[in-house]
Amino acid sequence: MDNLVAIGLRVRIAVGLAAVMALFIVLTEVTIAKVMHVAVMRHSECGSTGYAQDAQGPSRQNQEVASHLESARRLVRFYLIFGAVVSVLLGALIVTRLVVRPVERVTGAVERVARGDLHARVPLAGSAELIRLARAFNAMTDQLARQRRELSERLAQLAASRQELEAAQDRLIRAAKLASIGTLAAGVAHEIGNPLTGVLGLFEALETEGNPGKVRAYRELIKKELRRIDRTIADLLTYARPRSGLDGARAAAADLEKVCAAAATLVRAQKLFGDIELEVGGELGVCVAMRPDDLTQLLINLLLNAAQAMEGRGRIRIAAQRQSFKFRDGTGPKNALRLAVEDDGPGIPEEHRETIFDPFFTTKQPGEGTGLGLAICQSLCERAGAEISLDCWEPGRTRFVIMLRRA
Repeated sequence: MDNLVAIGLRVRIAVGLAAVMALFIVLTEVTIAKVMHVAVMRHSECGSTGYAQDAQGPSRQNQEVASHLESARRLVRFYLIFGAVVSVLLGALIVTRLVVRPVERVTGAVERVARGDLHARVPLAGSAELIRLARAFNAMTDQLARQRRELSERLAQLAASRQELEAAQDRLIRAAKLASIGTLAAGVAHEIGNPLTGVLGLFEALETEGNPGKVRAYRELIKKELRRIDRTIADLLTYARPRSGLDGARAAAADLEKVCAAAATLVRAQKLFGDIELEVGGELGVCVAMRPDDLTQLLINLLLNAAQAMEGRGRIRIAAQRQSFKFRDGTGPKNALRLAVEDDGPGIPEEHRETIFDPFFTTKQPGEGTGLGLAICQSLCERAGAEISLDCWEPGRTRFVIMLRRA
């Protein structure tokens, strides 16, 4: 396409020159015809007033004059046409050399820059205007190359900063998880201690029991209590297990029903939940795009916050429901699951609603909390491409909603 534009420029210049030459030839022809007519008339007048001549003399002389003038006219016409052709060719050649080719060099350099080659240069040759254009273009490409290098360096710095931030964030989440394990330790000890006491009692009963039927029953009870202990320890290990990396959080899949059951088992062992009714329901039979341990920690943080806000009395409901939703990155809207954690506590004051997700923000007394629970919940959601929000905050009804991607 660019070659056609360049050829068109040559053609337009040649046509323009040819038009000028044609007009010049026409005007010259008209002028020569006028001069010939005047010359013939004057010669005829001179012949009629001169000395006596042969009757055929003037006529023959006029014919000879007209013949000479016609020959001169044809010669002038030839030179004019030949000069016009030569002028057009020379004009096109000069324009091509001085204008078209330099423009093609600039166009080629621009195309190389458009393809990403910032080392393209235009040679400093030709007229002063073309040299200034080449210098300006070369300066522009040098500036673009410098900006690209600076941008690459900044991107590398941002990538390194992002890795450091993610590592620090992971350490923070890990530390908060260990702190919450300390909170759970007493309840877990109680949850394990009760079955162990029962098992020891059953073993003592077996030593003196002679009825085979009761012996079998005692053995089954021992197995049941030992499974209960094993399940509690497995849930705790699942919750406390460190992550193997930060990548692939969205590709992970968690069985929502199993995670909710594990979280409920861990918190029900707490003394704080002794007078709290915990309900779990809804469409739990789905897998969501989040690591199981992350989702477990997310639920435990919300449940502990709710229980502390209610001071150990009330009801907490966990409900799951499929719902159309469009995430902030534009994905969705049908591939989503709404997970709500609702309590009937005192609610959240209006002045705190905008800051509850801020790190270290807490209304608890010193030593009772770090203010990282909800901030970590938000961080865990961001890692998995989920979204958490405060949906209801009125007294007697506080509800947090997590929009999860279905795996």
